[in-house]
Amino acid sequence: MLQILSQTAGTDGAGDDVERPTVIGKALDILIVVHEAFVLPGSQDVPQQSYSEVADSPMEDAKRRRMLHALLDLISLEGIYPSLSSGVGIPLQQRVISVLPAGIIAKKAHAVTSSVPHDEPLLRRIIGVLLDILNDPRPGIQSIIRSRILSDVISGTSDLAFNPMLEASSDRRGLQIALARIVEGYVQTASATYLHRR
Repeated sequence: MLQILSQTAGTDGAGDDVERPTVIGKALDILIVVHEAFVLPGSQDVPQQSYSEVADSPMEDAKRRRMLHALLDLISLEGIYPSLSSGVGIPLQQRVISVLPAGIIAKKAHAVTSSVPHDEPLLRRIIGVLLDILNDPRPGIQSIIRSRILSDVISGTSDLAFNPMLEASSDRRGLQIALARIVEGYVQTASATYLHRR
């Protein structure tokens, strides 16, 4: 998968270590553009809302939704998973089925086990972009990210925020706070959904 996508990025044949950050970086750039495109005009002060409440949302367009799911699957399966410390994250066989073409299998960047992220810089970049979008007060594609790769965002953020083998960094506390907000938001949403269904 990386080899195919890297052909348009000018790194064909360079190997996964070079291709992965390039391809995932491009995917993140596209995700940012997509988010900005769906932000409602004049919505800076509007509380976060789900796309089900927004007219002409990408959630109402099956083709658009499938493309966003594929982009998020790529970022998760070829970006987050291979970058995590060994043993972190939901086993791939238990993860939601991907909409990527058949035969695409995420693999660790290195065969050896590691108690630290296999690619910390890439993981930091991915989690940074995803958290920026999730924390954007303007309604955009937040609900799609939450519904598709929330567990992967939690895994990546947790690895960076609490891994005792990583050197202390200035953003560790910020990541811990971000993780707490994600979990709190999920609990509130789940509780509201449960009460609504009763």
